Amino acid sequence: KKKFDIFITGAEAEGLTTRKSIISFSGMDQVDQYADMDLFIKGPLKNALKLIESEPLGFSSAIGINPEHAEGNADAHVKLGFLLENTLTTDGIDISVAAKMHDVTIDNIILGQGIKDGQLDLKVSKLGLDMNGDVKLANIPANLQWRRNFGDDVPFRAQYQISSHIDNIRNLSDLGIDLSPLHGE
Repeated sequence: KKKFDIFITGAEAEGLTTRKSIISFSGMDQVDQYADMDLFIKGPLKNALKLIESEPLGFSSAIGINPEHAEGNADAHVKLGFLLENTLTTDGIDISVAAKMHDVTIDNIILGQGIKDGQLDLKVSKLGLDMNGDVKLANIPANLQWRRNFGDDVPFRAQYQISSHIDNIRNLSDLGIDLSPLHGE
């Protein structure tokens, strides 16, 4: 047989659940075999980040997030494709992720500040990461758009666009901005 498919109707590992997922192995009659995974994964964000940090991926540290400093829930559609080999690296993995994340808290993610109460959409590919949605930065409600490029020859590593309406300028001190010059102190 040239192809071998595994249909997953439900499974749980490391606090994450999957449903209606498919893992396909092709090239079974060839020298090289390939794996294609089409996974629907749901669970705690911390556990999902730990999974994508495991070898050979290392994606969490590549985007600057420590899984131990993240809370919330994720519902993701993950596609992976790669050659089955002992020396597999992240360069050899085709990846596509689309996720909805709820109640997200991540410490020290933007300019030394954490986000909380995040309702975010995430897209990841080999080229980079796009995350956007509503968060609280310090205690200030904001809309976050974050682009993180992967690779060496990129125009920029990370770009953030944060928009917010701040009713009281004193709330800027929550972001670590020194307002004493405005008060004549």
